Amino acid sequence: MSDNFIPPTAKIVHPDPEETAPKYTPPPPPKFSLRKCLKCSGYGKGLIVHNGLCRSCNLSTFPPLTDAELTDGWFSVSDIGDNFVLKKIVKLEEEYVPENRVMVGSRIKIHHVSRLLSNNEIYSTSRSEVDGKLVGGTDDEEEIIVGRGNVIKGLDIALLTMVLGETSLIKILSPSYSYLTNPSLTPKVKLGDSLLIEVKVTSCGDILPRFPTKEELEATKQSRKKEAEQELKENPPVPYQERRSIALKEKDLGNVQFSLGNYKSAKSHYDNGFINIFIHRDEWSHFVSDSEKELFNEVKSVLHLNRCCCRLKMGELDDALWDADKSIEFHGGDYVKGHFRRMQVYVGFLRRELEKEKGGKYWDVERAEGYAGRAREDWRRCGEILGGKVDGAIEKSYKVLEGLENVLAKVRRKYEKDQKKLYKDKIVKGLDENYRKLKIKEERRKKKEDEDEDEDMPELED
Repeated sequence: MSDNFIPPTAKIVHPDPEETAPKYTPPPPPKFSLRKCLKCSGYGKGLIVHNGLCRSCNLSTFPPLTDAELTDGWFSVSDIGDNFVLKKIVKLEEEYVPENRVMVGSRIKIHHVSRLLSNNEIYSTSRSEVDGKLVGGTDDEEEIIVGRGNVIKGLDIALLTMVLGETSLIKILSPSYSYLTNPSLTPKVKLGDSLLIEVKVTSCGDILPRFPTKEELEATKQSRKKEAEQELKENPPVPYQERRSIALKEKDLGNVQFSLGNYKSAKSHYDNGFINIFIHRDEWSHFVSDSEKELFNEVKSVLHLNRCCCRLKMGELDDALWDADKSIEFHGGDYVKGHFRRMQVYVGFLRRELEKEKGGKYWDVERAEGYAGRAREDWRRCGEILGGKVDGAIEKSYKVLEGLENVLAKVRRKYEKDQKKLYKDKIVKGLDENYRKLKIKEERRKKKEDEDEDEDMPELED
């Protein structure tokens, strides 16, 4: 008998499909960062709300709208799909256009009447009169920026579904959308109270940009840092020695233009020299060595000195004085050429003051004497640095200074003489004239008193 023989009376039992079917192995969870719904285990970016459920499962955890609410036109406007922020459109005054829609950041103006849903009591309003009763408002529209936390969360969410000219009723049924704690500014509202707000959008202005969060600011900072590092990697800074060489070449080109009398072009070359050796203050303080600083300061001193000469030739005395001061400063103080150029600048100031006097313009004697004194002081410093042996150019400038000082002394004497004459003519003579008038007035007064006294005396009898 075969092993495969089946008796006629045997009962055939078919195998269970679940036992014969291949086992299904679920796919591994996605490697990208997406949250998983705690109820249905579904994934989806932006679909999981704050309580860990997806929007679909989240709806089932909240009480649905009643038939009366649905019939009356109420619908949910919550951003997470619950039914704790309801809205009912009362009136639309304008035809809908996209430009009139309230957006995040919109500057809008509203009128509102805010009530407690339990007893219909008004706790805040912008209206002065509601249903024929005075309610304490001023009828001034309130201006807010939507989505910036200017109003409670539920109202902020509802406003984002409104348009210009729309009047709607808003129900807020959860403290998480109204007041999480007992509000001190609205004493009538207690924790857990449901609210009913009638709001009308009366104005909808431009959208204001949102101020970035700390995280966004930090991300921007890191992004700029990486861009700066990449820029530095692609365009490394020119070495200090090469930068000094470029500045000195610009100085030589400026000297050539100066010798040709092209002072403006020469100044442009000196300016380019400064551009090439410019170093930021932080880099100068932390990365430049002392020896490199000395070399840079030496180049700066020469550029300032040469640019001072250009500005002297162009009559820009104030700027020339600044360059002369900087030239002395970067050289360490004892710089003969710097003091000599500054002496020439002060001589130029003195000559300008004397030209004003000659032209009959307003000028200042004390200021001119100050310029002469400072020029003489720089000449003295040149002599000290050189040990008393000054060269021909310094002596020549000193002769010019002496000549201008002699002119200034003459003008000073003339000025003092004119002052004395003015004092005598205007002040002294004026005082004498006033004294004479007072004396005449006093004599007249005394004469009148004598005449009045004679009239009061009794007549003599015959």
